[in-house]
Amino acid sequence: MLEDRGALDGMRASKAFACDKKFDTFFIFLIPAVIIFLAGIFTLPLRLFIPVFEEIVHFVLSLVVSTWMSVIPAYVYIKGGCENGKGA
Repeated sequence: MLEDRGALDGMRASKAFACDKKFDTFFIFLIPAVIIFLAGIFTLPLRLFIPVFEEIVHFVLSLVVSTWMSVIPAYVYIKGGCENGKGA
């Protein structure tokens, strides 16, 4: 849309742009998933003894991780654009 391309040209350009960034994108998405998994393991004792505190910890972690995961696509796009000489 920014480059005034049609739908098919835009999809081809997007595919070419993302072609070499698959591992970077996967790794950046993997980090929050691991954090959520580890938080679940470490908060298990809280769930058994102090359920309210576990809910608070889960809520705070969910806010942080969901924010992180919503920013990841833009970060990967901007990071890739700067490497190729396009972007800020």
